[in-house]
Amino acid sequence: MLLELGEGEQAHRIAADMLQRRPRLELDAACMEVALRATAQARGLPAAARLHRDLDPKGTHSKLVLAMVQACDQQDDYRRAVDVVAAAVEQGMGACPPVFGALLLCLYHHATRETPGQKAREAMVAAVDLLHASRTEPNRMMLDVVGKFCRQCKQSFAMARKLEKVLGEAARKDGDNALFAIFAKREARAAPAK
Repeated sequence: MLLELGEGEQAHRIAADMLQRRPRLELDAACMEVALRATAQARGLPAAARLHRDLDPKGTHSKLVLAMVQACDQQDDYRRAVDVVAAAVEQGMGACPPVFGALLLCLYHHATRETPGQKAREAMVAAVDLLHASRTEPNRMMLDVVGKFCRQCKQSFAMARKLEKVLGEAARKDGDNALFAIFAKREARAAPAK
């Protein structure tokens, strides 16, 4: 029923009633995820964060972490998104490409709204550090998003170089991504003319 309702105030009210009536462990991940998304949309991210802690005290359930990150993306709260993932990694969440893909997208979407300032750049560095700490192997989509974020920065090459130090060989192993393209463009300019 919740899945059919989607998000919004009505879904939030039904989810809240359901959560009160039934033990948490009887709810499957899909129900908890929808309840979280509905709460974020109807009541805001602070209420969703409280529900997240209630549903998953450790904060490591990947589907709920993903739902929180995507809710943060919808409301352009990239700092909260980084904090949610940081807490999950600290508590033991391992490699999870969907979560990190969503986190990097959240930061990139912010960068398309305004030129990334120092806090946004620091958040991207933190996100890439977390990706590395969780042992998540960066895929082409992630590298593409990181590269596109860097291109939105005033000093795109400096930002790309900083992130490359964390990503290591992954940054260059796949030539078909926006991050690699930044290096390729700079190297092409620096190459001596034949």
